[in-house]
Formats: sequence, structure tokens, C-alpha cells
Amino acid sequence: MVYSKQILHAFTFIARAAAVSAWENAFPIICRVSILKERRRSPRVYLKGHVYLSLGGQHLELPAADISVSGVGVLIDATTFGARPSGEVGVCRIDSPDLGGRVEAYVSIMRMRRLGERRLLGLRFESISDDELELIREYKRKSREIPAAS
Repeated sequence: MVYSKQILHAFTFIARAAAVSAWENAFPIICRVSILKERRRSPRVYLKGHVYLSLGGQHLELPAADISVSGVGVLIDATTFGARPSGEVGVCRIDSPDLGGRVEAYVSIMRMRRLGERRLLGLRFESISDDELELIREYKRKSREIPAAS
């Protein structure tokens, strides 16, 4: 049977907790492990650069947070989008010296998550060329050891 890293980590923690009779600390983890589900199809890696996003009549220049073959994460101020704009579609251009070229794609907003005073906006690629996907794959191969923000 194959277990995800999160489940193995939780079992290790539970075993240590049992050794010191600290079940009250382990119980919430046991409950949470049973409902964990990996949502991403492709892991993300850190990306330094800028994302130019045209969405809903707004043209924004945003710092990139991370990237994968399925999307890109950007950092925004909490006031940039009022309500959760999930599902809106726009165009983005990713400029990063690390990618080895410019990436342009149609994107949709997948999720927004709070990171202190800022928000991490997850953009899913809806339409992207094969050449641009290959740039992202090559960048991911080079930087697998650097964890992503989202």
C-alpha cells in the first residue's frame, strides 16, 4: 500500500505521541488525516518574476509566487479584488529570467488564500502553448528542491 507524505508524517507524529502518552495532541491530527485529499495534479515550484494580468478590465503587474504546468500563483494586496473572484477568466504574461522565455496564457482564478497582509491568488492555465509548457517543465526540473508558496 502506498501512503502520501502527509499521511506518513501524521502516523510518525501519532507514534511519537503514543510513546509519551500525549493522545490529546494527536487526536486532531488523526481526524484531519482521514479527510486529507491532494487537490493538485502538478506540484508547484518557487518562481521569481512578474505576472502581468488583464482581468475584468483591470491591468495588473503582480509578483509571481510559484508556478506549475497547470497554473501560476501571484501575490496581491487584499484590496485588489473585493469579493472572491473565483472563475473569472483573463490573460496573463509571465516574465522571469529563470524561465528562459516569456509565457502567455489564458487563465482563470482558482482560489485566493490569505498570507498575512497579502493574498495568494491561484491562476489556472486554461489555454497555453506546448512550447510555453515545455519552458515551465524545464524550469521545474532545474528547481525541484525549492518549495513553493501555495
